[in-house]
Amino acid sequence: MVFDAVPEFFGTSETKLLYWMSCIEIVAAAILIPTLKAIAPPYGRHGTSKWGPTVPAKLAWFVQELPSFIIPVSYFYAVENLPRVNKLLIVMLVVHYFQR
Repeated sequence: MVFDAVPEFFGTSETKLLYWMSCIEIVAAAILIPTLKAIAPPYGRHGTSKWGPTVPAKLAWFVQELPSFIIPVSYFYAVENLPRVNKLLIVMLVVHYFQR
């Protein structure tokens, strides 16, 4: 398995997963930072259609924020014995998103 390459002192499989996720982030940063310094991708008001199709700002915002709403609501209905405090926190989060 992939986790076998990690020395035993890293502990549980959760710790090993965190270790490998950190390694992936470091490698991605090492590749992307120099690339984005050399090639400035246009975004916002400087965007062009040369980099691909443009997306309306309101649609992009909606798609970006959708998981922040769907995941807590799904969790609220999926977990049967959810403590009341957790239910209250989820409701507060959802109300916050609708208020925004």
